[in-house]
Amino acid sequence: MKKINIHKRAWQILLSVSILIILQIAPNAQETDTWPLPAPVLEPGALTDDEIRVIDLALDSINMTWSDMSFRKDYVDDPFRLDVCQRALDDPYSLVLWNYEWDAFLLDAKPAGDIMLRAAIDLDSDGYNVIPLDPTLASLGRPMEFPLLPDAWDHSLTGLDMAVALAQSRMENTVLPSLGEETLSWLRWYLECEWTDNEDIDPECPTTEEYAPDQYYLDAIEDYDIDALLGTMRELSISVDTAVTSMLSAMGDADFGQPFALQGKSGTILIGSIGDDVWYIDQWPTASIIIDPGGNDTYYGPVAVAGNFPDESNNLAAVCIDLGGDDQYLSNGKRSCGSGILGVAEFVDVSGDDVYRCGDFSIGAGLFGAAIFEDRGGKDIYEAGDLTEGAGAIGFGLMLESDGNDTYRANVYSQGFSFTRGWGMLSDRDGCDVYTSGGEDQDFGRFDASAMSLSQGFSIGMRPSASGGVAILHDRNGNDFYNAEVYGQGVSYWFSIGSLIDDNGCDWHNAEHYSMGSGIHLSSGILLDRGDGYDRYEARGCTQGFGHDYAVGWLIDEGGDDYYTCHDIGQGIGLTNSVGVFVDRGGNDGYFAKNPLNYCGYGSLSRDFGGIGVFVDMAGDDTYIEPNAGDGDWWTKSTWGAGIDIGEDWWDIELDEEGNEISRLLQIPGFTGLSEP
Repeated sequence: MKKINIHKRAWQILLSVSILIILQIAPNAQETDTWPLPAPVLEPGALTDDEIRVIDLALDSINMTWSDMSFRKDYVDDPFRLDVCQRALDDPYSLVLWNYEWDAFLLDAKPAGDIMLRAAIDLDSDGYNVIPLDPTLASLGRPMEFPLLPDAWDHSLTGLDMAVALAQSRMENTVLPSLGEETLSWLRWYLECEWTDNEDIDPECPTTEEYAPDQYYLDAIEDYDIDALLGTMRELSISVDTAVTSMLSAMGDADFGQPFALQGKSGTILIGSIGDDVWYIDQWPTASIIIDPGGNDTYYGPVAVAGNFPDESNNLAAVCIDLGGDDQYLSNGKRSCGSGILGVAEFVDVSGDDVYRCGDFSIGAGLFGAAIFEDRGGKDIYEAGDLTEGAGAIGFGLMLESDGNDTYRANVYSQGFSFTRGWGMLSDRDGCDVYTSGGEDQDFGRFDASAMSLSQGFSIGMRPSASGGVAILHDRNGNDFYNAEVYGQGVSYWFSIGSLIDDNGCDWHNAEHYSMGSGIHLSSGILLDRGDGYDRYEARGCTQGFGHDYAVGWLIDEGGDDYYTCHDIGQGIGLTNSVGVFVDRGGNDGYFAKNPLNYCGYGSLSRDFGGIGVFVDMAGDDTYIEPNAGDGDWWTKSTWGAGIDIGEDWWDIELDEEGNEISRLLQIPGFTGLSEP
């Protein structure tokens, strides 16, 4: 039976607390700032002008303005707070702008290095674009040549070998020394205690008290040189892209009859054949580079793994490139396919219908490290454990998937996940995909029949000592299915940001609790569904544009005939001094809840002041079970909750002589001039 370690159990108990009892800690430096903050500048390009004005009108109906949503939500301070996370709390609309900016950036395919540059801004990394100068290339000596290879392959492998060797040297001499030798040795042991469920784990592992992470651990997180780590990973990624392009252009020369090994500057280099190879990677435990030019290959054991737990002996940088074929990657429960723990790793599979069955810390996962996973084509199956599929914890994790109908399965901390000083993304560009997380770790004390997910655009910090990071799940095209249990789908916890962006398709979102654009405990979450797909959103509660305990939650759906259902507490809810905003731009929608009184715009009173909940439906023939809401209605409920459903007869539309619309003016009954033609 799989054992849940003390650290994870403590987190689960921590997460089960439904209402934060704010610590009696003095407010941070904002104590001297002007409060409340001035009204935000509502920049164009995210919500439409009409949507902004309708939200403004809904707020006005409860004697509020946009600036009232900026009430203080930062009563706890720590040195790990990211600017973008604090800004989302101070100005909830900034979260929407940030989210749309990321979506615009990802609309066209981007190389991993470009994504890293933008992610570094989120991480407040001011030196991310400066590659460490010591050691230099000269310190590695002359590049190794491989004369037995065709000229084009010799040139490509020489450059890649030097790039991996340089990354290894930079990790050893620049990045890891930021921790100190004693701390580094302790940290390898401590990370295994904290982040694994290994039954053979050291009995001397510390007992983690609730709300009290080890101070030595916090000091190590603060001291770690994230700038140098990102610079090292980005430079390696650029070299990997160059090598892949060069090798693909010389595929006609890759007529290798059988696999063979070479010795390079970076260590052992394994070269596959164009046939169907079977790799037993454990026979080559220190391989730094693996390249296979084609064939339906099977890899037994971990590939593209860098950095070490105490009993491992991996290189500090590692790369695996497979240029074609229907491949299987079977790691026997070990970390694989782009795994960086105190190291940097990159994995690229160019084409084919592939199967990935990996353990924890796999498929684009960085823990005190950085890792990139890229699959550029095919119908693929992904199965992994914890901290997988685009996960960054005190580091960077990126998973890029180009096309094909893909299936993603993981347990927790996956599918776009981040932790303190971390950034994680899963980006899938095309195909009808299935995302599933959870199933193994019971949600103690709340819903005993459910499990934790903490995935699918989810970020978390360590309450109350350390703020979290930034996590994004981005899906470009296709009719997709998202299934999570507790905590998932554009959700965050403790001074973090979690985002789920789906650009096109008829999608189905299913979850249990704390889901679909929700911020929990001084945190911010957003779900953005673009296009005109017919979407379904189904959850138990605390969902669909929901904020809980000094938090911010947004759900924005741009079109289609959508279906929203929950048990209760959903669809624009500001609970316990939070902000929750729900916007549906168009379509004939249905809104359903077992308890209709606390959905569709609800803000509760708590701690002697309120939360703000706003619900807006901009168009369509819509259905409600709320007795006080309906199509073409305007309502208020609770203390500070409001909803507006724009009726079709609220638009003054002007047509030209041929019957084409040339302008439309929104005129809510009793008001005029709400929008300009």
